[in-house]
This record gives sequence, C-alpha cells and structure tokens, in this order.
Amino acid sequence: MGDHRGRAAALAAALLLAGACSGPDDPVVGTPGPTPAPAPSVLEVEPREGLVDVRPHIWNRAEPVAPRRIRVEFFGGVEDCEGLDRVEVREDEETVAITLYTGRLPEAEVCIEIAVLKATTVKLRSPLRGREILDGAQVAS
Repeated sequence: MGDHRGRAAALAAALLLAGACSGPDDPVVGTPGPTPAPAPSVLEVEPREGLVDVRPHIWNRAEPVAPRRIRVEFFGGVEDCEGLDRVEVREDEETVAITLYTGRLPEAEVCIEIAVLKATTVKLRSPLRGREILDGAQVAS
C-alpha cells in the first residue's frame, strides 16, 4: 500500500510540474479579468475670440467645484477647428442655466470628426446653494 501512495504522489508531482512548464503552443488555462477602460482625458478650455458659425452647444455634465464655481464638461471638435466662443449664465432663486456657445475657426474649412472631451469652469454671481443646474442650450430648444 505504501508503494501505491508513492506512485500517486510522484504522478501528482509530475502533473503539477508539467502544468508549470507549459509551452507557447499550450492553451491559456486562466481567463483574464476585464480590463478597465482608461478614463478619457479632459481638455480644459477658455472662451476665445474670432470664431464663426457660433451656436448654442449642449453640455454633458456640470459639477459644482466650489460654492460659486461649476465645472462644465462637453464634447466638441479638435481645437484647430472648433472652440468655445462664450458661456452665458442665467441665475434665479431656483435655477442656474448655463449655455455654452461654440464656433468654428474662420480658417478651418475641412475638419476631422473626432470628439474631444472638454471642460470649462463657470463663476456664479452667488453661491449655488442647492439650486438646479440647467443646460441653457436644451432649455432654449
């Protein structure tokens, strides 16, 4: 019976060693977990002068960063073609409506269609204090 246990132990050790020494043609035994997608980088932008075809632009997210400051994120074109013209803020007792206006550089005639995540920080006249933040481009349409 001791001989039987010795053979079983030797066989188990051989199988374990064979598994540890797999070659390049052997199938992968484990499955990798999901790879998290990298967070998109955000391009901080400021309004710029001289843009043409200026129009209201819908934003994606607004987040208070201080009592009187709101960071607004939006997707736009590459800066060589499109930019932020201005930001208008309308405040009342219950809401803060933020409208972004974007436009095209006059010399940009052909632009690649790549969405760029951009952000700008808006200053309020008075602290937010629980008021609802609205997208002025959506309210107007």
